[in-house]
Amino acid sequence: MTGAPVWLASISHQAKLTQDFTPAERAKAKALLLTTLEGYGNPTRQRFFRMCVTMCMHRALSDAEVRQLPESFHCAPSIDIAGGPVEILEETEPGLPSTRPCLAPTWADLGGRRGAKFPLDCGMCEPCRARARIPSGS
Repeated sequence: MTGAPVWLASISHQAKLTQDFTPAERAKAKALLLTTLEGYGNPTRQRFFRMCVTMCMHRALSDAEVRQLPESFHCAPSIDIAGGPVEILEETEPGLPSTRPCLAPTWADLGGRRGAKFPLDCGMCEPCRARARIPSGS
């Protein structure tokens, strides 16, 4: 969303990884996320994506919400990105490269559940290089 501030809503299933969600479960998760964000942000600028254990939605703030942010918000650099998504499921506009999945991940065992894998960034593709340019707050 071209760097716009976003609302983030996420949902998980206690006994299921997002890779194992059925189409009906994905639809239910999306409906719950849409309900959660109802009345907030700009619904024409959003993306539905999954991490390993959460289904997520980013929605850009509305112009009125952006105007309510303190000036310091706009001057501060971005820090501590959570990492790229595993898969973009739906979006109304493309995100910045740092918000895209790694193009060539390796997969690490997540542990605890048979077949559960965690993507490790390759560090070489455009999304990985963009994430690496975001300063760490630590």
